[in-house]
Amino acid sequence: MKVKISKDLEDLIPHFLEKRKKEIKDMKYFIDENEISKGELLAHGLKGVFGSYGFENIYLLICKIDDLLKENKKNEALESIILLEKNINELEIIYVDEEI
Repeated sequence: MKVKISKDLEDLIPHFLEKRKKEIKDMKYFIDENEISKGELLAHGLKGVFGSYGFENIYLLICKIDDLLKENKKNEALESIILLEKNINELEIIYVDEEI
């Protein structure tokens, strides 16, 4: 998946993504342990930061995960998290000069 990000954020994005990957693993752990509310809290935070940085498709997938958790659809949420991890690992970031 290709994502265009402002060149001004180029130094921040690798660290940003590493931190988010850890949060996603934590979210999966909480869901596996039936601590759905903690998983929801992480999903909500992830939704905000990915949306702020312009990762629209990832943001939409996390919105879906957040909704599934609110509906207590644990298995569907876990399946979506696997897709989320795959999308993040396959990101191709294109840094551009213009503001996104």
